[in-house]
Amino acid sequence: LGQALRKLERYDEAEQVFRDAFELHPRSAECWVYFGFLKQTRGDAAAALAAFERASELDPRHVIAQRQFGKALLDTPRAAEAHVPLRRACELEPEAAENWIYLARAEWK
Repeated sequence: LGQALRKLERYDEAEQVFRDAFELHPRSAECWVYFGFLKQTRGDAAAALAAFERASELDPRHVIAQRQFGKALLDTPRAAEAHVPLRRACELEPEAAENWIYLARAEWK
């Protein structure tokens, strides 16, 4: 529901849905990933990074969490750390060119 509300640009409602979801499922990597997307959409890069990092920690096998965490790190002072989650994303989903592109970008940082 939160993701649907984000796509409808009903950001305040989406944020409340995610916050309610965290009360019920605080360890849901999926919720944290989509909350990160919401924060990105709203221009809050620091909160998006924190959400993707949390998702990545909760589920090291969640490829989207790993990719988004790595991507978010690339434009921060922590860019040197980006290769770790991006490499993990490549291992989890080696057929996804996007993962390799972001890993290459991280290696050039």
